[in-house]
Amino acid sequence: MNNPKQVLVNQLAGAVAPHLGPDVAADQPKAVQKVLRKLAKQLLKTQATAGAPAGAPAPPTPKAQRKTLAGELSTLVQAYLGAGDNAALAPPKAVAKTVKRLAGKLVKQRRKLAKHAAKAARKAAKAPAATAPAR
Repeated sequence: MNNPKQVLVNQLAGAVAPHLGPDVAADQPKAVQKVLRKLAKQLLKTQATAGAPAGAPAPPTPKAQRKTLAGELSTLVQAYLGAGDNAALAPPKAVAKTVKRLAGKLVKQRRKLAKHAAKAARKAAKAPAATAPAR
């Protein structure tokens, strides 16, 4: 029973055989075999990712998250800067810079926590399978 990768490698080898010459077609060089295996792996990986739902939105980039959070924080800070004619104006540069720095640190911390949570979930999912008694 052949796996899909091996089937694809054989198909690619058949397609490449006429270009190698009559005496080399039966016994392909190792370098050609290696490239064919790598190409088959890439093609299968591309097919698998292409099969993912197209409607699923990509997660926002850290820069977009930082900008959004900075905007939210600056509106919150605006109340402390004074209500009146200056409410519609942008905050001073020093405050805006600090808000952006805070947003960056918060996004970085949020991503770090998400990474640790994902790692813990993988570890928890892997642990019961490893500790299951064999019958």
